[in-house]
Amino acid sequence: SKNHLPNKMKRVILWCAPRSCSTAFERAFMNRPDTKTFHEPYGEAYYNHPDKRDAVLAGREQAGVDDHGLENATFQSITKLLLEDFGTKCLLFSKDMAYYYMQRNADLKVLEEKFMNTFLIRDPRKAISSFYRLAAESSGDNSLVFFDSSEVGFKELYQLYTNFTDMSDSEPLIVDADDLLKNPEGIMRAYCQRVGVEFIPEMINWRKVEAVPEWKK
Repeated sequence: SKNHLPNKMKRVILWCAPRSCSTAFERAFMNRPDTKTFHEPYGEAYYNHPDKRDAVLAGREQAGVDDHGLENATFQSITKLLLEDFGTKCLLFSKDMAYYYMQRNADLKVLEEKFMNTFLIRDPRKAISSFYRLAAESSGDNSLVFFDSSEVGFKELYQLYTNFTDMSDSEPLIVDADDLLKNPEGIMRAYCQRVGVEFIPEMINWRKVEAVPEWKK
């Protein structure tokens, strides 16, 4: 993927499926002072859909979380947001779910042209069992566990990868979550090198921080 932007800001998207250690990856980039991070922005456009919107808004209201203008979100508006000028920041890093994009048949050409698209994978047996456990924990005392198999996301992750491979002269960068967990510094150093930014130790040395509002959705 290319980065044809006049201000030379590098814009990177990490595509993944749920429960793939992606929030830890995102947290590493939040520790970079030169980086503007986004947490699953295309989720707003995905959930702004007749078959999802009412349930999501009800859940957010119950949790006391602002909807952040969900009903105005489109894939075009989110892409426009990601292409904005962020002042002194030299890197944009956005973590997102492949199924958000692929299930809505959104435009892939603009992603290929304007962003470096990278992928985080995890053994589906680990990711899906973790996804189910999270759904069970979230259901509390309810007898019905809300587990939506359409949001497992591995099929769409593969589809997105093959689309970008077909559209580009080079294969997108892939990180395996197991490798990340075994060797966080080595993997982060290699990822930064491929992206074209300098690795900093703060990426793997975290202080306790408040969860960002988007993590609570």
